Amino acid sequence: SHADLAGIPFNMYYMDSGVKKYNEETVTRDYMWAVPQLNTDITNPANIPVEMTFSHLMTYLEFGIAKVYSGPTVTVRQIEFTIDSGRKFITGGTYDATNGTVTPLEETDTFVVTYDKNVTSTSTATYFSIIMPELSCAPDDSDDATISAKFIFDDHDQGLDFQEGGTYTFKLSEVSSVDGKGLLAGKKYSVAIRISNVVKYGGAPQIM
Repeated sequence: SHADLAGIPFNMYYMDSGVKKYNEETVTRDYMWAVPQLNTDITNPANIPVEMTFSHLMTYLEFGIAKVYSGPTVTVRQIEFTIDSGRKFITGGTYDATNGTVTPLEETDTFVVTYDKNVTSTSTATYFSIIMPELSCAPDDSDDATISAKFIFDDHDQGLDFQEGGTYTFKLSEVSSVDGKGLLAGKKYSVAIRISNVVKYGGAPQIM
């Protein structure tokens, strides 16, 4: 029925002993809505398929990470996403399959996604994706906000020191196109990140 189409549920998490948790599988679910292109010409045979125009409900943010220098394998265990200025990530709700309208039911300003993926190459990136409801910004930037993605690295006891803290930060107003500002539904945003590591040596200095 139309009531069902107007309230299709979605979420970005799974439940673990009553706790919401996020992993790559739950944050990369794609959702679509569609408008039927109805043909009112009764002379057409009844078995002609009804054409549908599909649109993406979500926005797609992708981080492609490679290393500056070769060396030990580095694993991204988690990415912690935060947003400020009173804005929220929509992590659950319903949507209308006929027009793409999202009704938020669950929101948060912070969530942590578990990835456990290795970054091994200096030339081929390892990709970390997240698909979520759009976060738009008004033309006058009145509802602007800063999004941060903090990367939690595991150097497998190699003694690497990530000097910059592993955080990528941007404002919604800085992501601008002809369609508007922010992370918009139906759009893919790719960020290339190169991580540089330093090995600390604890030996005593030599006298020359």
